[in-house]
Order: sequence, then C-alpha cells, then structure tokens
Amino acid sequence: MKIHLQICMVIIVFVQGTICQNNWEALPGPNGGDFHSITCFNDKLYAGTDAAGMIFESADFGNSWKKHKHANEEINHIAANETGIKIAGKIGALIVGDTIYKIDEQHSIYRSTDGGKAWYYLNSYQVGTGKFITIDDSGSLYVVSDERVVKLRKHGTEEGTVFYFGDHTTKINSLLFNSDGTIYLTVNGLFKKSTDYGVSWKTINVEVDEIKRLLDSKHYGILASTTNGIFRSTDKGETWKSIGLSGHTVNECTIDSKGNIYASTWVGIFKCTNIVDPQWTMLPATSMLSFDFEKDSNGVLYAATAKGLRFSHDNGITWKFVEQGYYEITALALDHKDHLFFGSMGIGRYTLPLTELSQIDTIIENKIGNAVFGTSDIVVSASNTIYASIYYTVLKSNDEGLNWKISGPIINTPFPIYAYGLTVTENDEVFAAYGSQGIYAYNSQLDKWEQRSNGIELKDIHALLSDSSGRLHCGNWNGLYYSDNKGMS
Repeated sequence: MKIHLQICMVIIVFVQGTICQNNWEALPGPNGGDFHSITCFNDKLYAGTDAAGMIFESADFGNSWKKHKHANEEINHIAANETGIKIAGKIGALIVGDTIYKIDEQHSIYRSTDGGKAWYYLNSYQVGTGKFITIDDSGSLYVVSDERVVKLRKHGTEEGTVFYFGDHTTKINSLLFNSDGTIYLTVNGLFKKSTDYGVSWKTINVEVDEIKRLLDSKHYGILASTTNGIFRSTDKGETWKSIGLSGHTVNECTIDSKGNIYASTWVGIFKCTNIVDPQWTMLPATSMLSFDFEKDSNGVLYAATAKGLRFSHDNGITWKFVEQGYYEITALALDHKDHLFFGSMGIGRYTLPLTELSQIDTIIENKIGNAVFGTSDIVVSASNTIYASIYYTVLKSNDEGLNWKISGPIINTPFPIYAYGLTVTENDEVFAAYGSQGIYAYNSQLDKWEQRSNGIELKDIHALLSDSSGRLHCGNWNGLYYSDNKGMS
C-alpha cells in the first residue's frame, strides 16, 4: 500500500534523529471503531474497545475524549464510581459502592474492598463459564454464563445455587432486575420476564436477531441493545419500538443526567439527545484502523478504514462517513473522471462529489476460481487505466472500472505470495511489490510481469513509489532503495 513506504521513511528518519516533534500535528483521525462497552457515572463516560484494549473517557458529554491502554484484550465490561475507573475487562466487571467484583480468565469470581489492591476469592460452585455479573436489591450476586445463571447470596459469600438453567444450546446474553421487582432475561435471542422471582417466565417476541444488553433507564423504560439498533419498552417489556441505529450492532447503551443516550457499537459511539424524535450522531471517539488515504483536487480527504469509507472537508479535523456500508476498506484511488475506487473483498466505485448518502456505482468481487481475496492497493495511470493488487495477481481495467482482467499470467512460486503494493509512473509503467519475491514490472506489450529486484538485499518489499522524475523508491527492513533505470538496478 501507499502508506507502507511513508511509514518506513518516518521510522528511518526518526532513528537518525532528524525528526522534530514540532513538525507533526496529531489529528483525531476518522471517527469510530469497534466499541464493546460503555457506562456513565456522574456524567463521566467510559467506553471499552475491541482487542486493542483501549479505554476512552469523556467529561464533556462525549464532545471530546482521551484514551489510555488498559490491556491486550477486549473491554466487554466496564464499571466506574466517583473515583474514576475501577474495573474493566474481557469478562465480568461490577462495582457496588466501594466494592468491586470481577471474573477472571479462569471464570473465578473475586471481590475487592480496597480499590482493587487486594482480591478475595468467592465460592464459584456451579458458576460455569461466567461472563458477566449483576446484583439485586438484596445484595445477591448473579453470575451469568451462556447456559445458566448462578445466584450467590450475601454479596457472594454463600455457596451458589442455580437461578436459571438451560442446556448446551442455550445462550444467555443479559439479565436485568427492575426496580419494581420484575426480572428480565434474554435467552437465545428471546426476551423473557418473570414477576415471581424467577419461578416462572413469560416469553415475549421482539423482532431482532439478538438482544445484547438490557438497561433500566428509569425515565425511558427499558432499553435493549440489539444486533439491529436500540429498542424501547415503556410497558414492562410487553411491546417494543425501535428508537434508531437500525442496521447497527449495539453492544451496550447508557444514559447521563440530562437524559442523553449513548450507544457503543461495532462502528463507533453514538449519541441521541431526544428520545421523542431520536436522531443519532457519531461522537469523535477514534479507535479506528486506517489503511489508506487519498485527497482530491478540491481538498477533500478520504480514508479507507476498518469500518468503511470516511471523508473530511477540513484536512482531517472532522470526518463524515458513507452510510451505505461499514465493511473493511483497505485501498483507495482517484481516477481522472471524478471516480473514487475502493478495495475490500472486491473493488467498488463512487462518483464524486461524495456525500453520506452516496451509492456505489459498480462493484466486482475479487474471485479467482472459488476463492475470494482482499485488495491491497489500487493505482491509476495517466491514461486512466486502473490497476488493483489482490493476493498473488494484479487486475486492470481500461473502462473506468466496469470490466476487469488479470494483467498478465499469475506469478508462479512454490507457495502463494501477496501483491502488497503498486505504483505507476507518468509514462504508464506499472510496478508491483511482491513481498519476499521482490519487485515486478508489468510488460504491457507481452502482457506479463518481469522481476526488477537487482541490488536489493532481503527482498521483503511491501511498498514502492515512483516520483515525478520517474525514480522508483522502495523500502524493507534493511533500508530504503531507489532506481533510476526502471528497477534494473
């Protein structure tokens, strides 16, 4: 990709000590990321991310965020009190007053009363593979696993008893004790309620694939975070109505003192300020992988991210997203006919100018035989031929992306290799970086690829670049190289 060479150059300059921190300005980056959890305490927001293990904090109702590394694991549960974050992790986390409860990787339950300095092991008899904890008004803990709910009386000091039991096909996602004594449970995507402390259960149909979490919002009734947005019930779970974020997997939601609702989703954190007419805005919390960038002649900046296409009209200070899709985009290129090409498990095209409601003009699937491959790079020649590197070959299109063909025979090696990056000179000469196999040049007359790696040690080339003079640049772990004779040496 184009970005690899830039990163390599930055690293080398930094090592040589010639970089000045004042020359670099940190930008917020495209909004969003995969947020697994969110909570609010005293109007401070805390959100946990995916495997990156980052925790985000906001003290101004989500307008700005700071982040810090917590652990190399998903932050599926996060809890806080007046002193700030107390416990967060992949499995269960709960704070009741000054007491902290957690479930560790071995699914054992612990309690701490000194801010997490010392932990006391609680009896986990019949707990199973516990994944989160909740508590009722009497102080009994409930440890939820996929197949059962175990009740531990007296803040977990008594031996566990089974509160709800399924079987190996059961998947329990949420458990909620309402202030009026009603208990709510979601099992295998079904919503259940009990008014007799779990002796009997009533199943209620909610037309979503899966309910992830439940929240007793007091003023708004019950809010359900689902795989298709957020649903609301004002009649104790009997009927449900969507309040937005349809099409999004919402992992958890929370509410501040002003009644603002916040949702952690697989594409970012959203905020709603009016439940009567719910409109959701993505907040500037950035935990997003960005793979490629482009900038057009009007100064619009485009970013290929792990959650779709983003664009900015102010040089990356604020970002908008195209609502059509949130799939991973790994490559971008602008042609000379006002088209933006993007690469994913296929190659798509937008017509500019881009808006949040833009639709894809055309798309092809990167399919060779029965296999589908990702796109590592896209480049456009001066004659408007588009080249896209996918796995062990390069595709090209001469008709603005409507039709594609393999550019020359596939390079044969004892094992599959990846076409990592491309560059095209002003004379329409195309070069490809093939990792451990080095650099190849495309011979358009013979329709084949020819190796051009003479003089490069450790041919682990992942990116290359041609400048206005025709000079080729490439980089690997051994350093930077350049060639003035089309890669011959």
